[in-house]
Amino acid sequence: MDCSDVASEKELGMIFNNRFPTKNFHSLKVTRNGKLKTLPKGIFGENTFEEVLFIEGALEVVQPEALIGSASTLRKLQIRSHQLRSFPFGEVGYYRNLDRLYLGNNKLNSFPRIVSTSLKELNLAQNPLKHIPAGGLYGMPNLRVVYLYSCQITDVPAGTFTGLRNLFYLTLADNNLTEIVPYSFELHTRNSRLFLASNKISKIAENSINGVSNFLNMNENNLVYLEEDVFRPLLEGGAQLSIESNPLACGHDIDWLVRSKKLLANVVGRSACSNGTLLTKLGSTDYVLWLSLFFLLFALVTQERR
Repeated sequence: MDCSDVASEKELGMIFNNRFPTKNFHSLKVTRNGKLKTLPKGIFGENTFEEVLFIEGALEVVQPEALIGSASTLRKLQIRSHQLRSFPFGEVGYYRNLDRLYLGNNKLNSFPRIVSTSLKELNLAQNPLKHIPAGGLYGMPNLRVVYLYSCQITDVPAGTFTGLRNLFYLTLADNNLTEIVPYSFELHTRNSRLFLASNKISKIAENSINGVSNFLNMNENNLVYLEEDVFRPLLEGGAQLSIESNPLACGHDIDWLVRSKKLLANVVGRSACSNGTLLTKLGSTDYVLWLSLFFLLFALVTQERR
């Protein structure tokens, strides 16, 4: 059912007060509607939906029990690109079949407390959340996909993603992260992917990123050094690393990387040093020989001075 042209909340309520051949609908869709500002309690009467999609509009408030009639049927709820600032997160658990909640590009200004064993995908991207509270995701143990990009997030507490045994896709790209503390990110599934591009990360602690088995995107950050304790376990586990547009010094800190063709093969894209030299070029035979000679000469000079 497409109700994109309704002129007001009152009109939408009147539509669903009518008698229909069935009360059970697959989908309700409202697109590019600038009239609806609130979804009040009971607006859909006894009608139920499997999907509810509000895409691009002026919706600001979803009142408690606005969708409660679909508690046993709703599988996907999307309110994207609205002005949403109030949503009844406390009743999400009542929607026992809801596995996809997409609330991206709205005005939600704090991380919600959600308890749901059915949710598998959560999108809160492009909301000014700023902070993830410790344990903020613990109430959703079956999450598989989480979108938190462009949320102005400044830090990720240790253990934030611990216990999410099915999580395989996580993005916190385009935030304000500067440092990754131990046990900030833990993924546990095959083909797991983590996106941290377009932050301000300059420091990554040992054991701060664990279990990424497919792809780690660190593009457009402030990393100067590739710490062996951080990146070797990921590359040895088969994960590909993209680290473009970082001011990498490419000194002795990457000796462990360029000496291993196997590890270097997992560095993808045009990842380069601050001087523009591609990391893949550093793995050439000539460079490795030069590096070996450099350290040999350095050792000899040091010994003579002693």
